[in-house]
Amino acid sequence: MSKFITKSLFVDYCEFPKVAWWRFNDLAKYRKIKKLDNEELSDQIIELGKTVESLVWDYLEMKYWVKKIDLFPDNPEIISDDNREDDDDTWILDLSFEDKLKRNIENTKKSLINKDKILFQPWFLVDDCYVRADFMVLNSSWNYDLIEVKAKSWIRDEVTDDWEKKKIWTVKEKFINDVSFQKYIIDKILIELWLQELDKVYMAHLNSDYIKNWPIDIKRLVKIDENVWEITKINIFQNKKTVEKIRDDSLLTAWIVEEKIKAIKKELELSEEDFNKIHHFPWNKFLEYFWEDKSFGTVCWIPKLHFSKAPIVKDLYNQWKLDLLCLCEEELNLFESSGWAWATRKFLDKYIHCKKNNCVIIEEDIIKEKLDTLRFPICFYDYESVSVPVPLLDNTYSYQQVIVQYSLHKLYEDWRIEHFWWILEWEWDFKVTDIILPTDWQAYSKVSNKVVTWTQKEFLDEFLKDIWTDIESSSFVVWFQWFENSRNKEIAEIYPELENSFFKINESTFDLYEIFSKMHYFDLKFKGSASIKKVLPVLVPNMSYDWLNIWKWDIAMQTLKNLISWKISDNNERIDKIKDLLIYCRQDSLAMLEIYKKLMSI
Repeated sequence: MSKFITKSLFVDYCEFPKVAWWRFNDLAKYRKIKKLDNEELSDQIIELGKTVESLVWDYLEMKYWVKKIDLFPDNPEIISDDNREDDDDTWILDLSFEDKLKRNIENTKKSLINKDKILFQPWFLVDDCYVRADFMVLNSSWNYDLIEVKAKSWIRDEVTDDWEKKKIWTVKEKFINDVSFQKYIIDKILIELWLQELDKVYMAHLNSDYIKNWPIDIKRLVKIDENVWEITKINIFQNKKTVEKIRDDSLLTAWIVEEKIKAIKKELELSEEDFNKIHHFPWNKFLEYFWEDKSFGTVCWIPKLHFSKAPIVKDLYNQWKLDLLCLCEEELNLFESSGWAWATRKFLDKYIHCKKNNCVIIEEDIIKEKLDTLRFPICFYDYESVSVPVPLLDNTYSYQQVIVQYSLHKLYEDWRIEHFWWILEWEWDFKVTDIILPTDWQAYSKVSNKVVTWTQKEFLDEFLKDIWTDIESSSFVVWFQWFENSRNKEIAEIYPELENSFFKINESTFDLYEIFSKMHYFDLKFKGSASIKKVLPVLVPNMSYDWLNIWKWDIAMQTLKNLISWKISDNNERIDKIKDLLIYCRQDSLAMLEIYKKLMSI
């Protein structure tokens, strides 16, 4: 092998062999497939991994009252997240990696022989198979346990129990493959050193049941699952009766791991053509990456396509039947299916009609019927949130989408408009109390100076004050109501005194997104999307997100997190970022208002 087999490469091969081939032979394409080519997002994921691994580090040192042995002291970034490529790919390309490898492997062996209590990032190499584990801990039997860290608040797949989806089913398969590979390699080194094989394997992750109440309680926030890798019986309630299920969390056997390693060594150095002869690509969830140039209006780009229909696309593509206009009725019928996936055939029919007739499909009666149900004053509102592994605010939990910003446009029956916007900054030392925005940014605003509030409860109170008594008569308009409605339910759970108000908002919510997702308004210029960023410039040509400093949700979330967690201390920079955030959130609620006005003018 010209490159090492890392645990991440092994996991990719087990999950989907062609992805492993891309990782091994075309790292740039692999990063694109895994959506790792965005530098800003990669930085956020790196920070996420560092945070969770550091928590486990603190947890273990407090539990055992002993300092860890750091076996990767020259590591610039602690990364432990299965959604990101393993940083070993980058390290192995480093010219100095060979020296680091030799030194750190030797240091690991010395620590194992010395029976050091806590090993952080121990290194192992066996026949081109390279593992850098998270933690190894010496147990009471003087044997080592492995602790694998996941930057998650859950490690299991979901199963429907009592009509609700709960994360109580088997450990995710990729986690099993990951740990199985590690145990196989580590056991070989332990035996080589005349030591016992790994005793137990634990999974460390965040506790989804932990609710923050200052200060952070690390012993409750971090959860280390014992005896995860077993076959157990569980009882769940399904179809109005108790059902016994066998939950198999067992690791892969050494023989299975060996066979997969042999296959990897043999196959990944093959040409793509020869590799594809062994693994006939089923064109499932990675379908979209098969074409370098995906043109709208061809079989290479069909919105709302479920991957179960991928073989149909493959056959049409191989027959050079690319243009959707050239498909016959029999071929179009192949895309019909029941349930939500029926939207694919609906899209195809509308696309072909609009393309042939050079028109836009507007189901005026349906749109009018839906919009006529709205009651004035109509409240167009948008939330922005932060989601972090370690809760920043009291009464919140890991990875909760915590609302810290909103924008509200109120449209009255006489077409008078008011605008309200607030942001939660939550910091004494760098607290900004007034934000003065240029006049042209203040469209419809009732006030020009914004007080940035201190607690989330104060922030939510301001939102309800802006709605005020209109909450009894208003309709509330959002874009993709699942998000806002879910946040409102969480708010009601955290603050029971606000429950009635936020439930009332949910009961009176209208989802403007559905007009476009259900294709009541269909324009080829949307490119098959119902995103507000695609719909807005078509219906309201003088509005777009292109000029904004913050133009999408993930950048907004990271900026909000930096404000709340003291990452931005310069007062001028904080003010600039707050202005950017206010204007971004305002754009969403204003966009809904303008789209509504356009629909009403049809």
